[in-house]
This record gives sequence, structure tokens and C-alpha cells, in this order.
Amino acid sequence: IMPRTKNTENMEEVVMKSRKVKIALITGCICICIGGFFLAKYMTNKTEVNSERIYPVAGDFAFDLEDTELVVGYSDYVFVGEVLKTGETTYQLEPREDEQGRIDAGMGYTEYQVKVIGNIKNRLITDKPIMITKMGGMRYDQSGYDVFEGDELPKIGKTYIFIAKTREDGTLFV
Repeated sequence: IMPRTKNTENMEEVVMKSRKVKIALITGCICICIGGFFLAKYMTNKTEVNSERIYPVAGDFAFDLEDTELVVGYSDYVFVGEVLKTGETTYQLEPREDEQGRIDAGMGYTEYQVKVIGNIKNRLITDKPIMITKMGGMRYDQSGYDVFEGDELPKIGKTYIFIAKTREDGTLFV
């Protein structure tokens, strides 16, 4: 047994402080790992819920939608707009019950209120919001969203380039 000296007391203090620092570091790492696990679990669940509610719709179009010149040439308007609000969804068919007992009303058409930020082809008003209609949206039975493959539904607060055709009733169909 060594007699206690000032050096051995200092050494014991250093060892105790070192142990406390190690324990604090280990505890901190454990907390970070647990927090990361729960965050990852939350984000995974959120993604699964959102992706389960999207029903991709295959489209058959009169021309190649990848041909930008052709699409812009066919359109009446091309403009940059910010989506302000989602409006009503109407359906192409009268609601009817299918073979499985579900109510079907065909594809939905969703209205959006958009602020025109800039015109690219032809001129739309920019001093007040306009309404546009897009094919797709909430299903009649509220089970999810119909969205064309490779497309997305506009989101409130986001800015997009819209390509629109004017229908006989005056609506802008994008």
C-alpha cells in the first residue's frame, strides 16, 4: 500500500473526472441513437402512409407528352404560377357501385386557385388569381388520390410551370 500523497490524490481526481466524462459521452451517444431510431421510424411510417394513398393511373395520350415542342404547340397557355388553394373535385361519371361493392365515380378533376407569376405563351391575368382544372385528385370514396404515372398533383405554396388548354366552357385544363 502506498502512502497517500498530494500526487496520488490528484491522480484519483483525474481518474474520477475521466470516468465521469466517459459516462457522460456514453449516455449522450445512447440518447442520440435512441432519438435517431425514433426519428427514422416516424419518417418511415409517414412515407408509407402517403405512398399507400396514391393510386397511379396509366394514361393513353394522342401524342408523346415527352415532346415539349409538340405539347407547348398544342397548348393555349404556358405560364408560371403559384398554387394558392385546392378547390373542388368533380368526377366524370355518376357514382355507381362496382362488382366489389365499392362506389366508383371515375376519374376526378380537381380545381386549383393559382396566382400567375409570369406568362410564357399567351397572356393570362396576373393581378388576381385564376382557376385551373387538372385531371386527378381525391377518389370519390376518399380512399386516396388518383395520379397519372410520372405526374404529381400541385401542392399549395409551390410554384410550377403550367401548360393549359382552354375548354369550350372557358376552363383552363392543365
